[in-house]
Amino acid sequence: MYNHTKQPLFAWECLEDSPSLRTIRQALAMIPDGKLLESFRAISSETYAVVARKLSERFGFSAVAITLREDISVWRNTWVAVAYADGHVYEGPRFEVEIVDRVDGGDSFSAGFLYGMLTEGVEYGLRFGNAFSVLAHSIPGDFNYGTKEEAEALLKGGNLRIRR
Repeated sequence: MYNHTKQPLFAWECLEDSPSLRTIRQALAMIPDGKLLESFRAISSETYAVVARKLSERFGFSAVAITLREDISVWRNTWVAVAYADGHVYEGPRFEVEIVDRVDGGDSFSAGFLYGMLTEGVEYGLRFGNAFSVLAHSIPGDFNYGTKEEAEALLKGGNLRIRR
């Protein structure tokens, strides 16, 4: 049976000297679940950058990326992400997205961010993660069939007219 709800990996209130904290400290990057940041939903991307910086400093992540979704309507959202790494704050491109399916946007961002960060650095990771997530929102179902070329075309100002 597939559980559609994602449970947090660890309880944030009891991190001190726990196995979860040791796991966190070994992580390359952190991309917090929306539930963790729920209380921050009404704040600006600038404030999210402060949260990302504090998480990075507290737990020693090489990078922290946070996605920001604004619901304009059920089928239209804006999508942007901020990251903190190496003492710098990065803000990815802002996309306005017509939603086909909301499933997989966060997972696709994470995959794109990690790919980009590992191949060309945090700034590219943030840009690529944003674009890859936008592609996921344009595809029905829980799998992103988007390609690297399609994500890069979006970053160059292209649209979501996908050629397959």
